Amino acid sequence: MDTLDYTIHWGFLTCHPLDSLTAVYTTSAVIDSQSVDGIYLTNDGGTTWSAMENAPFYGHRVHTVAFNSDGTYLYIGLTKDLSNPQGGLWRWDVSNISVAPPSTEIAFDLRIVPNPFNEITLIQFEIEQNAPIMVAVYNILGQRLEVLLNSRLRSGHYSVPWHASAWSSGPYLVRISTPYKHHCRTAFLAR
Repeated sequence: MDTLDYTIHWGFLTCHPLDSLTAVYTTSAVIDSQSVDGIYLTNDGGTTWSAMENAPFYGHRVHTVAFNSDGTYLYIGLTKDLSNPQGGLWRWDVSNISVAPPSTEIAFDLRIVPNPFNEITLIQFEIEQNAPIMVAVYNILGQRLEVLLNSRLRSGHYSVPWHASAWSSGPYLVRISTPYKHHCRTAFLAR
């Protein structure tokens, strides 16, 4: 599962190499545990994963992972089995893990064509780098009405139709967002 708005709405993440996992989010990386073959790290939002082979518990059955409050230690609960007769809880200093912080410089251009519109308009945008993107429509009270797109996209130009036949005439907010940035434009539905 993957989220763009920090656990409010989830989507299926198909590229994860594991059968089951426990995920822990930090400010710069996600470290996932799997009950069979160790800990995996991603620093690009889940596009690629690598085994943390230098971890002292690599190859053991990991049951639970958690960080301390300042993110400097990773606590690992290991399952006791034939390969690891000790089991128990381990603490590992992760302050030396070199992970590039996520880019907050995701630029996008948002256009609504035509605007004002009658029933159907196109939400056009361009993103300069690969990123998880959500395009949603809100009423003037800030209530989300529809999610038009919620997906990881490659850099490029995109056009998403909004079929507004179920909504009354008036102004609506169209919001494009990533985990790090968002932008809104007003769309005017005129019948």
